[in-house]
Amino acid sequence: MIFLRSLSRLRRGAEAEYPFCTPLLQALDRLDFTAPVTVLCGDNGCGKTTLIELIAAALRINRIEPPQPARGESPAGRTDAQRRIWQAAPCYRPSLARRPAHHFFFAAEDFTRYVGYVEAEKRFAQEALREISGKYGSAYADSLAAQPYSGTLDALEHLYGAPLERQSHGQGFLEFFRSRLLPGGLYLMDEPEAALSYVNQLALIYLIQDAVRDGSQFILATHSPILAAIPEAAILEMEEGNLTPRAYEELGLVRFLQHFLRAHAHILASADDSDAEQ
Repeated sequence: MIFLRSLSRLRRGAEAEYPFCTPLLQALDRLDFTAPVTVLCGDNGCGKTTLIELIAAALRINRIEPPQPARGESPAGRTDAQRRIWQAAPCYRPSLARRPAHHFFFAAEDFTRYVGYVEAEKRFAQEALREISGKYGSAYADSLAAQPYSGTLDALEHLYGAPLERQSHGQGFLEFFRSRLLPGGLYLMDEPEAALSYVNQLALIYLIQDAVRDGSQFILATHSPILAAIPEAAILEMEEGNLTPRAYEELGLVRFLQHFLRAHAHILASADDSDAEQ
């Protein structure tokens, strides 16, 4: 299923200001999505994150992050760059075949904060339950006072197949995706490989393929030659402000990895020689 068909520019913004100043957005008039999986590739600073955040903002899809700061933390809110992207979103029009049943925008950098929020809310509910015990003079009164905290704790305990905070970062990523990739969804991901080994990146591909078979659409930005290999994905490479359709074997990140694997000893020896000369 392809929910998001295209993203078109309605009008130009102030080209001296972010995000309109980026070469990618200066050149982008219309972006078509032609496959259930679209993979955005390119080097650091090419605009992958800006583009995927703009898509999320145009669709009014919020990032996966705490709905409020974890208890004891100061409010974080969006960064200045994120706020500017949301302010720029009305300059672009998304074309939808129909609204997805589910959606989220996953950015790897937000995940640790999200897990921290879940853990802090559990601790708060547990402490509140301990304080209530015997406080109201009868077991019945105590049970009534405890209901909101018991409900919160039960919901958080069963939110995922296993508690996120008790797993490694990579395991937590995968458990999150297993629990949240529901049929008929539109899912945006920015560098989801950040905490995943190559083997777990392959596991994520399997989860994405299962979700696609259940009628979901994915748009993801990645540096990973593993995730870029998702079968039948439409691959777009960003270079010098241009978005170019690529075959997997043509990608710069794939060609570099192939070269490194063939000649890593020579490449690293050359680096040592350069350091010695300096």
